[in-house]
Formats: sequence, C-alpha cells, structure tokens
Amino acid sequence: MCGIVGYISDRDVVPLLLKSLRLLEYRGYDSSGIAVVNGSLKVEKCVGSIESDLHGNLGIGHTRWATHGKVTKENAHPFVDCSGTIAIVHNGIIENYEELKTHKHTSETDSEVIAHLIEDSDFGLEGAVRETISKLKGNFAILAVKEGENRIVAARRGNPLYVSDGCASSDNILGGRLLDDNEVVSIYPAAVKDTAIIVSHTMLEEILEQGDKKRELREAALEVLRARDITFIGCGSSRYAAIVGRFYFLRIAGVSCDVVLASELQNFAESINRHSLVIAISQSGETADVIDGVRLAREHKAKVISIINRPDSLLSRLSDIVIPMNCGPELAVAATKSFTSTLCILYHLAHEMAGKTCNIEPFMSDCKEVLQGNDVYLIAKGINYPIALEGALKLKEIAYIHAEALPAGELKHGSLALIEQGTPIIAICPKDENFDACINNLMEAKTRGGYIIGISDVNHKCFDKWIQVPNSSPMACVVPLQMMAYYTALDRGIVPERPRNLAKSVTVK
Repeated sequence: MCGIVGYISDRDVVPLLLKSLRLLEYRGYDSSGIAVVNGSLKVEKCVGSIESDLHGNLGIGHTRWATHGKVTKENAHPFVDCSGTIAIVHNGIIENYEELKTHKHTSETDSEVIAHLIEDSDFGLEGAVRETISKLKGNFAILAVKEGENRIVAARRGNPLYVSDGCASSDNILGGRLLDDNEVVSIYPAAVKDTAIIVSHTMLEEILEQGDKKRELREAALEVLRARDITFIGCGSSRYAAIVGRFYFLRIAGVSCDVVLASELQNFAESINRHSLVIAISQSGETADVIDGVRLAREHKAKVISIINRPDSLLSRLSDIVIPMNCGPELAVAATKSFTSTLCILYHLAHEMAGKTCNIEPFMSDCKEVLQGNDVYLIAKGINYPIALEGALKLKEIAYIHAEALPAGELKHGSLALIEQGTPIIAICPKDENFDACINNLMEAKTRGGYIIGISDVNHKCFDKWIQVPNSSPMACVVPLQMMAYYTALDRGIVPERPRNLAKSVTVK
C-alpha cells in the first residue's frame, strides 16, 4: 500500500510532487522517490521522506508502505526499465509477478516487473501500459512516464486513482474524476494548466476538531427498517464504532444486527441475499477488505450503505446510500475525529429509525494523563467495551504500549493473574446500568495492586485517578483515551502522526 502522485504542467512540478508526497505520507512513509522528465529521465529515491533539487514539467512520485521487500533505497519507487528511459510508480500488489519476470531485477519488489513489461512491449507508452495490465493479476494503480513522450499514462484496477485539474494549490489530496476499473488514460499538458494524478494537522488538532455532525438520515433509516438482516462491516476503529452502533440500533430502535470483520465477510456469504443490508464503515473509502466485502454483498444483491469521510472515494461508487462523515481531512494514521463522527452518525441514525429526536452536546475532556510502563489493561461493560477496545488500539498504535481491553467481568478469568503493584487499569465506567458491576470488578483488581484510572461522569473511592467526563455517552469517554494515547506517545519520544509499520488507509489485503 502506497501513495502515488503525478503532475504535468508548464512550470516546474518538483515542488508540487514533494508537497503532495508529504500529504500522502498517511498512506506510507517507509521510503519515497520521484522521477522527472526534463529532456532525460532523472530518478531520486531514499528511505524516509525525499528532498530533491531536480527540475522538470513532468513527474511522478511515490511514498511507500512496504509489502514486498524490505525498507531499502533499492526497494523504493519509482522503478525504471533496463534502458533507464521508462519509470513507473505503483500502488497495490501484483500477485503473478514471479511468473512475469523477464529481466534481472534490481529490487525485491513485485512492482518492478511493470517497468520491464512496458519495456518489452512493441507499442507506444499508452499501448504498452494497456498490454501490461492485461497480464497483471491483482489490484493496482499505476503511473508511467517515458523519455521523449510528454504525457503521463495512468491505469487502475481495484485500487483508486483520480485525475484532477488544478490540484496543485489544494491540500485536499483526493478529488477529481475516479478512473474506472481497467481504464487507461494519457494526460497531456495541453489539456489543462496543471494536471495532477493522485491516489491516495497533527493528531492533537484532529482530536480537538471533534464534535456533533447532524445528517439527513431518513433514506438510510428507511433502508435499515426494510431489511430482513443487517450486517456492519469495518476494520480496526471502524469495527469498534460498528459495535457501538449495534448497541444503539438495539437499545434505541429495537433493531438487531451483526458486526463482522470486513475480511471475514466472505465466510458469511451464504446468508447474504437481496433482503440483506450491509453497512460499511471506512474513513478513507479505500480499505481493500471493506471494498471486497461490499463487492461480495452486491454480488449477492444486498443493499449497501456506507459511512465514509471521503464521499468521492471508490466505496461511494459501490454503495446505494452514502452518509458522509463531513469531519474534514484526517491525515494522522490513528482515527480520532472520524471515529467520534461515526458514533454520532450511528446515534442519529438509530433515533431516525425509531422516529425520535436526539441532541448530542459536544463531548470533550482536556485530559493530559501520561501513562508509565509497557502493559496497560482497559476494562468496561456493555456499550463501552468497544470503546475500551478502541482505547487499547490507540495506545498500541500511537504509544507502542501493550494494551489489552477486556469486558470487566472477564478480568477475573485469567488476566487478573497479571495484575501486580502499580499495573495501570483504565476503566470506562460511567454512571449507567453497568456501573456497580464494573466497580466490583475494579475492586478485585485494586486489592491486587492495580492502579485504577476511572473515566466516568461520577467519582468513586476505588479510582486512584478520576478523569471526569460530562456524561455517560461513549462519545464522551473515547476522547480522553485518544488524548491519553497522544500525550503518552509524546512522553515516550514518539511522533504520534507516524506510527511505525502502519499507514492510514490499507488498500492491500
């Protein structure tokens, strides 16, 4: 999974390439590189973020999240053919690259085979790209340039690829026309002044941007009520939001539904039919497992509702109804405002289904707790258990702390043996129907030396530290967990926007 970008213009495109690669680093930042045509083809690449003194009015760039091959300069994109006159950048996985090898490769990647297949073709650049993609198995987005041809050739299958006019001055890195599957296009400078081809702020700022998002949800609510069975799909934080949504649907509207990890939906395909509804949640609208799950649902004639932060994404094309998060760009890898925006949408949707009105006040807590140690346990009950899962995920991906989330009642069934003097236990314990039971479970941990951090709208004597929230809503409880992970990362000298080995949108399976 990677970010790729190309520009063709009547001015120097290198500053535009470098700016776009910075914006695309949420898609991967293991290594990066650019290829620029200025009479001849020049390529520069490195591990990490690239700087360049190259100049030219035609270029392509790449920022990498490694799949095939280690993180090295040799495995960084762009890749060139044997003559050094053709360069390509690629996002995706070529499943049959081993059998397509015809030349000695300089890298360990699957991507390099594309440059050599183009090299071996008897057609011009566009024809060579068409011939090449006919041989490839897998999903991909490709940009190719060649000495002597003043154009960029773009092609995609499965993975998103956009062609946009005038993106050079915009920080919105997804926009324009999404190419169709297996479409190949040539982009010339005569078409527009600046043409950009782009695939696709700090974490603290994005946490603080959270708030209520009101939606027109009547159409989606009617679709939910018409369905005989409803399945949420998502990955990571999106799946945890879906679990909260399941509670909302049942408690507010009396509607039962399932939550399935997107990559596992294929194992439930037999139960999906024209009476089914799949609700897909994806911040990027590009997540490969979610896309595959939605395609499977459509093959079985199911309706699809998607909750997306980028309504111009590939997922929106596959959906019957799109509910935009409208929370603005979220470039930090860890989901924060997109998570709470999704909870707001699901809360409103459940009320719309029930014919009720609702009002969500802003949920913020200025929490600056810093955790010490490398093992943290989070416990909660009922609707707050997925919030504990989300909090544990944030501590793992942002602060590199081993964090485990448990239903409060499960603590005594094994994990209590790991609690010793000073072990941090974060309890999402608002004053609701589960409060007393959760307190009883906390006392079991406290008597064994656990240090109890209570996130609640009420204080209790068993809390060693009380983080007060304004009410018992899951949306009120999740923000302190995000802040806790953020400040813990800073305390440990970690840049929270760029967690190691992770990227924002995962477009490979």
